Amino acid sequence: MGDVKDLYDSIQKIYGRSLPRQVVSEVARLIPKELSPDEDAYDKYVYLHGIYTFGEYMSCLSMYDKCYSSTLHQYGELEELLYSFRKVVPGIVKDHKIRNNRGRFVHTTETKEPKQINQTQSNVFLIKRTIWDNLKYDKKMITYSIYVYKHDEQMEAQRRKQAEETLANMKASYNANEKRSMDDAKTS
Repeated sequence: MGDVKDLYDSIQKIYGRSLPRQVVSEVARLIPKELSPDEDAYDKYVYLHGIYTFGEYMSCLSMYDKCYSSTLHQYGELEELLYSFRKVVPGIVKDHKIRNNRGRFVHTTETKEPKQINQTQSNVFLIKRTIWDNLKYDKKMITYSIYVYKHDEQMEAQRRKQAEETLANMKASYNANEKRSMDDAKTS
C-alpha cells in the first residue's frame, strides 16, 4: 500500500487539494504489476507527467493508432485511454497502411478532435501505449503514462510567448538567408 500512497502524494502535489484517494487506487489497479509473456522489458514502465496548458491537454488526449502491415514487416503504435477521473472523449489520429491479398496497400486515415474537455477543470488520466515492430523487437513494448492536468494561466502565457519568439526568430533567419541568396546571385 506504500506504493499507492507515494503515487497519491506525487499526483496530489501537481493536482492540488481534493483529489479522492480512490482515483489513484483505480489508476494503480489498471497498471499490471508484471509483464505478460508477449511483452519486452522496457527501460521504464510507468511515467508520471504534469501538464499545465490546454494545448498539452488536447494533445495528450489525441490517441495515436498507427499501423503498417505487409508480408515481411509489421509495425505500429497504439495509444488507449484506460481511465479518466473527469469524463472526456479522446480524439484519434489513425494511420493504417495494410497490404491486401492482391498485394496492394490499403491506406486508411482518420483524425478526430478530443471532446467534452473542460479547460478549467483539473483531471487525472491513464494512457496505455503499445509499440511493435517485428524487424526491431521480438515482442511488444508497453508503457503506461499517468497525466495530471492542472491549468496554469502563467504557464499558458509563457508557452505562448516562447512560441511567438521562436516564430519571430525563424522569420528573421529565413529573411536573412533570402537576402544572402539574393546578394550571392547578384555577385555571380
